[in-house]
Amino acid sequence: MYIALRMSHMKDRLELNLFEDSEAFDLMQRILQKQEKNAHEKKILNTNRMFLETGDSRNSTVPKKSLPSDMMTCIQLFVVHVEECGHFWAHECDEQQMKSLHDLQSEINKPSNIQIAAPIMNPVAGSLCIAPYEGQYFRAKIAAVRGNEAQVYFVDYGNSEVVNFGVIRQLLPGFKALEFQAIECVFAEIAPPMGGQYTPAMNQMFANMLLEKLVYCEIYSVDKGVLRLKRVVSAEDQCVDYHSILYAKGMVTKQEESFTSQQNHQLRYGGGCLGQGQDPSEEGQGEGHWGFGLDEDIPLPRTSYKRQTISGPFSPIELKFCGLAAHGRMKEVKVEPSSVNAIALDEEAADQHDRLMIAAVSSVNSSGNRIIARETTLMPNIHGLPALMCLLFAPSIIIRRDKQRKFYTGAICGLGADPKTGGSAFPDHDIELEFDVQFDVDDISNINNVKMAFNVCMGGQHLELRTVTKCQQVIRNSLKQLLNKKRESMEKVYSPDRMKWRQLPDSELLSHELHSTMADQAHLYRLVSVPLLEGNQQVSSEEAKQNSRIEFLKEHCKSLTKFACGPRNVYGNVKPPPCELCNVCFESIEELQAHIGSRLHRTHEYRLYN
Repeated sequence: MYIALRMSHMKDRLELNLFEDSEAFDLMQRILQKQEKNAHEKKILNTNRMFLETGDSRNSTVPKKSLPSDMMTCIQLFVVHVEECGHFWAHECDEQQMKSLHDLQSEINKPSNIQIAAPIMNPVAGSLCIAPYEGQYFRAKIAAVRGNEAQVYFVDYGNSEVVNFGVIRQLLPGFKALEFQAIECVFAEIAPPMGGQYTPAMNQMFANMLLEKLVYCEIYSVDKGVLRLKRVVSAEDQCVDYHSILYAKGMVTKQEESFTSQQNHQLRYGGGCLGQGQDPSEEGQGEGHWGFGLDEDIPLPRTSYKRQTISGPFSPIELKFCGLAAHGRMKEVKVEPSSVNAIALDEEAADQHDRLMIAAVSSVNSSGNRIIARETTLMPNIHGLPALMCLLFAPSIIIRRDKQRKFYTGAICGLGADPKTGGSAFPDHDIELEFDVQFDVDDISNINNVKMAFNVCMGGQHLELRTVTKCQQVIRNSLKQLLNKKRESMEKVYSPDRMKWRQLPDSELLSHELHSTMADQAHLYRLVSVPLLEGNQQVSSEEAKQNSRIEFLKEHCKSLTKFACGPRNVYGNVKPPPCELCNVCFESIEELQAHIGSRLHRTHEYRLYN
């Protein structure tokens, strides 16, 4: 798909041959005669389906693993290799197949057979071979060649290795009869958290759960030769549901399946009918179909046909970009052709959240209707990332709320309002955001923490090293909280005050109360005041005192515990402080230690923290 879309962006266009009606009829008659002859020679069912075969498909002798038919909804598997979280390779629990694989491995590793199998000194990607793994040879397929090394994929187990040319040997014809045993499996309807990638810790945890385990699986679909599993439970304890475990640990998020996967799911559970082990993406490519090369078998008449230039192809998963700022909002954005992002495909088409691409250099074409982006980077698919970047680094921001005052809908970012006119200070560079995830007061607080730390570092003079270090720590911690937070999705709500710097009165704002201080500098980053929502009114003085008292008691409990557990030679015979939480005094450390372990103190401490 990438190559096809890349070609569509080049100047050289594809052309089709257009024939007169009589010539097209004559050509079709010859095609049908060829079809009937081919069906008779191969003794296969005649069909009206046609496709153009490539050389690889004609000469292929790869035995393909039979996947579950459309009538099957459950299967028992033994996991042999874990690729990443939610993605593994397995064997179907079939005693006859497992015995055949064991016998095949024994035959391959006989010294006489290894000697007969000649070394492959010039390996070609896609060819079959045998390759060593942990002292034994296994059937493999060459995936890629780099220098004097080749990456091989072990077709019976799913894992890959990089080996030297000298150890790769030919796969003898007698070892090709048994179909490849590894079945590629993925968990259906899941995606990495926040649209990112699985961490090594997540992959290791998943491998510890499933590797070399016997599992019962409920099939969601068979899509593009991959078994997509709706539910996976342990064969030893069917209460252990691995899908539920991944969700409970926050390792995955819910994601809609692709169209072809949903189509196979409907056929599987809705009474449709496909072929044995066939999925919609493979329809029309089985043994009952045939192919031919027109230019080789049926020559085209070259006298009267015309050539028509065609446009496309187009793909619904190709990403289109537009500018965020007002002056580029309605302009088409094109990435320079030499960039890897010139063709950007959305691998998660079901995910409707905004994506962010940044460019180091941008320019406008001569007609002024297109922006050319250079030196681009496509940012990871973290939900809410485009809005976060604008909220963090825009000099001035006004947060929008809905009419019912229940949630925040977006923001306008830029240089702020002109104090004389009340309009925008620089309207062409204003950015109007509509949130597609939910932001709350805690998020704005973290954003203000980052802005305050920037202001102190860049606006202060003769700062001590420890002050700069503390600011860096505040920025790091706040950014981690913002990027790692899992936010709920929401429908975009468009503001009636779009592109207008209309601030609410102070009585309706949750103010930061740091105006005109080093933390809130007009020539750097202005802190954000958020509109009040229902149930989120200003904290009263009594509530503030209560919150202060709670924080004091928490610190007090920590210091009491430290005092009670400290060495005797530090405190000597000093009388312990009283417990402010329980209003109890002590004469000795022993009494304090007994009190800290008492049910009364533990109950009060639990209520304090919960």
